[in-house]
Amino acid sequence: MAPQGVRMSQNEINHLKDLIEDLQSRVLFQEDTLQQLDNVVIQQSRQIDLLQQQVKILKDRLEAVRSSPIRPFDPDSDRPPHY
Repeated sequence: MAPQGVRMSQNEINHLKDLIEDLQSRVLFQEDTLQQLDNVVIQQSRQIDLLQQQVKILKDRLEAVRSSPIRPFDPDSDRPPHY
C-alpha cells in the first residue's frame, strides 16, 4: 500500500478493489455457511431433546416392569402345565 500523500496507479487501485470484492464475497459465503450450520445445530438440538424424552419414558417403563411383583415369563424355564 502506498504511504499517505503518495499517488497510486490505476492498476494498484484496481487490484485493491479486486481484493476488497474478494473479501466481501468470502464474508458473505461465511455468513451463509454459519447460518446453515446454525440451522443444523437447532434441528439437532430439537432431535436430542425428543430422544431424551423418549429415553426417559423407556427408562420409566423399565423401572415399572422391574419393580412389578409379577415375574416376567421365561419360555425356557416356565413350561405350561400340560407339558
